[in-house]
Amino acid sequence: MVFLHYAMMNMSDFMALQSIAQPIIDVALENSSKAPYLLDQVLALSALHLSTQDVVQASSFRRQATELQTRALGLFNQAKDQISEDTYVPTFLFASLLGLHVLHETLCQRHDTLAEFVEDFVSYLRLHRGVRAITAKYWHNILHSDLQPLMHTKVVSEKTEEEASGEDTRHLREFLKSSSTSSTSTEACLSALDRIQWVLDITKQEPSRSDVGPHAVMTWPLVIPDEYIEALYEHRPEALVVLAFYGAILHRHREFWIFGHSGSFLIYLVARTVGSFWQYALAWPLQSLGDV
Repeated sequence: MVFLHYAMMNMSDFMALQSIAQPIIDVALENSSKAPYLLDQVLALSALHLSTQDVVQASSFRRQATELQTRALGLFNQAKDQISEDTYVPTFLFASLLGLHVLHETLCQRHDTLAEFVEDFVSYLRLHRGVRAITAKYWHNILHSDLQPLMHTKVVSEKTEEEASGEDTRHLREFLKSSSTSSTSTEACLSALDRIQWVLDITKQEPSRSDVGPHAVMTWPLVIPDEYIEALYEHRPEALVVLAFYGAILHRHREFWIFGHSGSFLIYLVARTVGSFWQYALAWPLQSLGDV
């Protein structure tokens, strides 16, 4: 009951929502029998956030968060082949909350090398994208459901697409297009880089809203092409440099607890791994570390 009460009181904050999060909790409670994995994941995320707020009980809360998440994922795996009109909403919410949970664990875990980070990050990408894909055919319904007030990023994205893209990623884009090291992964890396620019452009649309930036950043792992993930898994240097740009947008929103200081650490990991040939391409992420 502690974790449920905490979620009721604080979920809007720890999910960076401008609107109230009560609809999420209502769906979890209403579907506790036919989609129990959602309620378990709500409790898991609540416990995980509590672990970042209470130093004394942090270890205990993290352990309980892991246990609840493990149980939620087990229940979901048993039910994933029977997702229907009755359960696509709780399944979509489960995928979103699970993604937040695993992303935080991935970003905030200590990684001594870039290779260690990439391995964990690719595992996160495959898990989150895989679970989310199960509800893909219901996307139109979800957009017009009671969850619509929670999906403001979609509205801002539509406004952004009507305007010219920003210039933040231009130097790397030109570098990748002209580089003699161009490979079959270059196009995928350019696409992933375009989505970084998309995140930056969305954030500029409504700078007064504290929720838009974090949600746009959390969307990036879901909109990059599979080919980029494969290039990242193979440690292609161009893919690693794009990852440093992802680190830069994480760093811009480091006040959000899911990200913390992971962005700056990621930029440094990439910079010391890819070598001097790529230092010019890394100018923007490295410069972002000095931004207030």
